[in-house]
Amino acid sequence: MGTSFKFKALNIISNLKLSISLLLLIALVTMIGTVVEQDKTLEFYKLNYPIEQPILGIISWQFIQRLGLDHIYTNIWFYLLLLFFACSLVVCTFSKQLPMLKVARTWRFVNNSNQFDKFPLNMSAPIKNLSCSLALLNRQGYFVFQQKEQIYAYKGLIGRVSPIIVHVSIICILFGTIVSSLTGFVAQEVVPKGEVFHIQNVLSAGNLSTISQKCIGRVDDFWIAYNKDGSINQFFSKIILQNLNGEVVKKATISVNSPLKYDGIAIYQTDWNITGLKIVVDDNTLQLPAQPNLIQNSISFWSSHLSLGPNPYEQYTFVIKDLKGFVDLYDGNQKFLSTQKIGETFLCDNFNIKIETVLTSTGLQIKSDPGIPVIYFGFFLLMISSSLSYLTYSQIWIAFASNITILGGYSNRAVVSFEEEFYKLFFSFK
Repeated sequence: MGTSFKFKALNIISNLKLSISLLLLIALVTMIGTVVEQDKTLEFYKLNYPIEQPILGIISWQFIQRLGLDHIYTNIWFYLLLLFFACSLVVCTFSKQLPMLKVARTWRFVNNSNQFDKFPLNMSAPIKNLSCSLALLNRQGYFVFQQKEQIYAYKGLIGRVSPIIVHVSIICILFGTIVSSLTGFVAQEVVPKGEVFHIQNVLSAGNLSTISQKCIGRVDDFWIAYNKDGSINQFFSKIILQNLNGEVVKKATISVNSPLKYDGIAIYQTDWNITGLKIVVDDNTLQLPAQPNLIQNSISFWSSHLSLGPNPYEQYTFVIKDLKGFVDLYDGNQKFLSTQKIGETFLCDNFNIKIETVLTSTGLQIKSDPGIPVIYFGFFLLMISSSLSYLTYSQIWIAFASNITILGGYSNRAVVSFEEEFYKLFFSFK
């Protein structure tokens, strides 16, 4: 009774229809995760998914919160769904795919003429030419086995390994995804040039993630490369990592899509900003904060204000458009006065002024994704299995009886080329 129940349970779990259904269900859930914004605040969902006007009549913020659709990829039921699908693949691999591979390697001789009628290709010839058929099969790359007057040959067995590799690759991808979700984290830091930072502004983290504080980072420099038309080509940050003893453990210049990687974390360049101006008025050094000015939700320029002269309300405005080394100067009536080069001294309202530097900050995204190597390995196996799946697995049976040679053949793909091989073998008997 117990053995019968286990057999039925394993048969159900390894069922192909169940695996396909689970895969489609995972795809559906993932699609929902791309439509419904993830990891937003409760106020965001109340604003965009009100109860008074639910989408499709049922999707409101309460519906999303109740089913956990606001954090699908870290939800326990999503983990269980992936785990169940992985178990289905494992059981199918050991209960069906591996035994099928073992059967494919077994010598299967056929001596009954009625059995040859079941093969897609079967022919008979009145002439017996054993040595010629063996030589031809060997030249065509077949593994040939002989038992008295019977011959069995096959080639392309590696193509039968493809489904097993597919299962292993999907299991690796699922396992890597779960590991990354449980142990990874994403942090965002905005760091002024020349300042130090450590991981503290965590946006999302897995339930089992740990954030090490054994390393301190410093933004040593920041600059922007421009195109000839004045548009931004790329922006760069020079990052230096030090241990708690102050020793440099890693340094690199990062840019968009070119991160610094160290000890399981990756630091990406994501954004930048102008925070102020450092100027010298006569012999006094000042730092003026810069305010962004938005036009159609995008920053057009930054401005800093400086009061000079006996009238405290007489303000001058410095306008910074980029990091090309020039700053525009305006008076209190917003009248353009001049364009000043950074580092040069100029006279304004009987004061000697020098703009020493534009103060900038860089936006860094710090990620830990431990499952990425496993996921990449899974996709690598998937590409291999896709290539192997194009290999043809072919089988040929030959039997000699009463001066008659009977041939049978089967191929899982490339039927036309296999038929050419089969007929070439058949005519070699004449």
